Amino acid sequence: MKNIFIATDFSPASKNAAEYGIELAKQYNANVHLFHAYQSGKDIAFITNPAQPSHQLRQRLIAEAEMINKDGKVTLEMSAEEGQPIEMILENAKKNRADLIICAMKDKARGFKKIFGSTTLSLINHSNIPMIIVPEAATFKKPKHISLAIDMDPQTSPITLQLVKDICDHFFSKLSVFYALNENYKEEEIIKFHPPVSISEIIHLRPQYEFCVGNDIAKTMHDFAGHNAVDMLALIPHKHSQMERWLTESITKNVVYKTYLPVLILPQKVTGVDDLKLNIKMEKMWKEVEQER
Repeated sequence: MKNIFIATDFSPASKNAAEYGIELAKQYNANVHLFHAYQSGKDIAFITNPAQPSHQLRQRLIAEAEMINKDGKVTLEMSAEEGQPIEMILENAKKNRADLIICAMKDKARGFKKIFGSTTLSLINHSNIPMIIVPEAATFKKPKHISLAIDMDPQTSPITLQLVKDICDHFFSKLSVFYALNENYKEEEIIKFHPPVSISEIIHLRPQYEFCVGNDIAKTMHDFAGHNAVDMLALIPHKHSQMERWLTESITKNVVYKTYLPVLILPQKVTGVDDLKLNIKMEKMWKEVEQER
């Protein structure tokens, strides 16, 4: 992990998420880009001179950067841009070659916005870059135990799990893998259970399999986390039909809103399509390396 992109709106929750991102960056010796998206006349009430919003926003970004990176150990850049927050965050994360986006989940979003959605949930639904959602009360700690929810979707490419593999390898994390069973399941389903192909990326970690009966995966994972010292949850939102997306989005939303742990979001990579894109990207990277020699 080389580049971490942190989205901020200068709220206490965002500051907390930014501090989490800085501590994670220290563990990886990664670069950080602190970014704020604003909309004129709506989100910049603190601007005293509307003629110079970019200057005042930069001053605010500098103040936040100094607050979260007091020891200066992390290489940190910053920028602000006017536009729709979701579009601007994703566009700038891509432009800065982010390996990971970090953003906050505010406590107040657990109420009213739980029904109507939030910027964070919209980012989850649209981002092709992995994310860590940091609850307002969460603080950074090395993830010694990660809990990952999976299904048997044959379209999920193993490369979907690259980041969770990297994190587990980096921190020597224990990995628990959750699989949901129908309420009418038969015992032989567990006895004859075979992990999906996508698990091949993390099979060397020897994950511990946990079976969840019913659809309330969020509650099961949350209860398991509370009793088993889990430090991070991980989910894979899908790229399917509207109905399938609605179901997986519902699970994702419930996990994000119910937990007080950081949630790692792993955008689904589709077998064949995204595998080919990765191969092309890797070939291009190696060509650049060869040219520099």
